Amino acid sequence: MSKVVSIESQTGSKKRFTAYSIISYIDLNEGTGYLTGNFAPEIKPFLLQLAEQYTHVEIETLLTLKSAHAHRLYWLLKSWDDVGLWEVDFETLRKQVLGDDNDVTYTLFYDFKRYVLEPALRELHSLGWVVSYQPVKEGKKVKGVRFTIPKPLAQLGEDGFPEPAAPRTSSKTRPGDKQMSLALAAELPTLQQRIVTRLQKLKMTAAQIQHVLDFMGDDEARIAKLMKVSHPLLRDYEAGNKVFDNLGGVATNLLKTEFPACTPPSSKSTHRPLGSG
Repeated sequence: MSKVVSIESQTGSKKRFTAYSIISYIDLNEGTGYLTGNFAPEIKPFLLQLAEQYTHVEIETLLTLKSAHAHRLYWLLKSWDDVGLWEVDFETLRKQVLGDDNDVTYTLFYDFKRYVLEPALRELHSLGWVVSYQPVKEGKKVKGVRFTIPKPLAQLGEDGFPEPAAPRTSSKTRPGDKQMSLALAAELPTLQQRIVTRLQKLKMTAAQIQHVLDFMGDDEARIAKLMKVSHPLLRDYEAGNKVFDNLGGVATNLLKTEFPACTPPSSKSTHRPLGSG
């Protein structure tokens, strides 16, 4: 009952913080043995969107995780799996994974790694999700952790090795949304596929996406930066934290700011369709 979800959003230089209670009431009836309750109505939009992001199979698999640390780490990593890379400050990671026990527990990275991080990762590996990590040091002190997150999530076969996962498809779309039709070559590199998927979700046009692809090329550092800086925008849109009159325009301006040499054309301009010529 005391748990809340805090959402931070930003408009220009002004930040906004909103806290939501998850549960509005809980009833424990010892006569029937039932525990019943109700989610707060304000949290409903966030819960409904889970069906678009997680499949029933993944939820069932998640239930096999035994430790709270593995559960928390799973959700943190899952929110970055479309980027494929997540770098986080050690203190932030420690607090997020430890939850309520974060004040004085495992403040040294060596202890956190031995008793929390690596045991949790071993549980994720048992699901076939082979996430790896690398300490980020400042001098001799670990200041952060860089995770490499493979996709898609694989299942372990009888031999104990991950089996290739079937492509995940979804027929669910937002009311009124239309998926852009892009003539992508079948051999398009995986990193560029991620760019296309991300920019489609941000409602950029095919011509704009092609321009970004040409600019990014196979520069992994640029691509990682693009995925990182656009993630908060996509999160705010999908979670309903903000209402965008022109999401594609906002995304285009973000890219112009982060990559001054990349100037995607206006959506009103006429350009060749992606994949032509």
